[in-house]
Amino acid sequence: MENSLSLFIKNPEKILFKDEKILSIRVPLVDGNLGIRPGHAPLLGEVKSGKIQYIKEENGDSEEVEVNSGILQILKNQVTIYSVDTESQNMISDEDDIGALNSTLLNLLYDQFSKEEVDGS
Repeated sequence: MENSLSLFIKNPEKILFKDEKILSIRVPLVDGNLGIRPGHAPLLGEVKSGKIQYIKEENGDSEEVEVNSGILQILKNQVTIYSVDTESQNMISDEDDIGALNSTLLNLLYDQFSKEEVDGS
């Protein structure tokens, strides 16, 4: 088992943020904060706008990155947040529309969560 995490924040067009060799990550979910360490079980969740805090492996420094609402996927020590960037989010005027987008994305990701991906077989 690998001893570090990778963190990606993506929108449909590009990678907005990427960092690797991370010891732990704290993500704001709609139902509370989630702490993630290497070896975390596969998980899908809904992220709320806020700060993601993480600790780098090489120096133990705590760092932060802002994120808009989106969907969290944890799979094989890779933490990916699928989110709209600020520019795209400004084009969506209704919070219900953002919630509907997140719900649709969550359903699509759940459909892709095959047994092979989850248990590594």
